[in-house]
Amino acid sequence: MVKEWTVEESKNIVKNCKIAEGEIYINKKNGNEYKFQGAEIHSETLEPMVAYVDYEQTRWTRPYHLFFEKFFKKEA
Repeated sequence: MVKEWTVEESKNIVKNCKIAEGEIYINKKNGNEYKFQGAEIHSETLEPMVAYVDYEQTRWTRPYHLFFEKFFKKEA
């Protein structure tokens, strides 16, 4: 079953996102580094999303909850 998001739920997640823009995250599967760009809300489904960019400056988006399953923060 697909979760149906409310505007309030998504706004709360985006507002309380603790990731700073520009922080580096590493993909667990391929080891590539990506720069976090921000948390956003999908206009059709209202699902919270994460925007991030790779080393070639290609912008990507992924559902918020999946981002944290597939990536980990690069330690300084």
